[in-house]
Amino acid sequence: MLFKLVQLILVGRLVAASVEAAVVTSASSYTGWDCCKPICANGNRNSDLLRSRGVARTCDKDNRPQDLNTGLFATTGCSPGGSSYMCDSYQPVPVADDLSYGFAILVSDNQREDNPNCCKCYEVQWLSGAAVGKKMIVQIVTPGGAGGSVVKDDLIILTPGGGLGYFDQGCPRQYGSRYNW
Repeated sequence: MLFKLVQLILVGRLVAASVEAAVVTSASSYTGWDCCKPICANGNRNSDLLRSRGVARTCDKDNRPQDLNTGLFATTGCSPGGSSYMCDSYQPVPVADDLSYGFAILVSDNQREDNPNCCKCYEVQWLSGAAVGKKMIVQIVTPGGAGGSVVKDDLIILTPGGGLGYFDQGCPRQYGSRYNW
């Protein structure tokens, strides 16, 4: 399904004299859920970066939220011996017939925790398919890689059962079952 992506500019207590124009991108959307620790939760010794953009939440194997330091520096559950996973609370939440909230992977060339899109929020509006005209507010928790028909700027909405992609070991390690159970 095609969608347009509009970066949301979140306004705090102080309003800037000028606000940059919203960026609008048209791309395709997919669903996915690999249980891996979000890339935007990875430890980075650059404290300015962490303060300016925040950190994605992580959970342990039993979906209990991890404290910030544990989540930042723990190895992803997609790697052997890893203890940090995607929280099941990242699944989409419908709030109206035409609006939902969720989390997403934005396909990007930069798949590191210093990706400028980490923890940013976007408004997605579908332009075709069953969801045409509907909107979703998503927070980017992972800048992901392209592959197959998924290309740069595509969006993968985190949805349990939506597909594993390349990393197929996280969910079996977290839940004890393969994807096709």
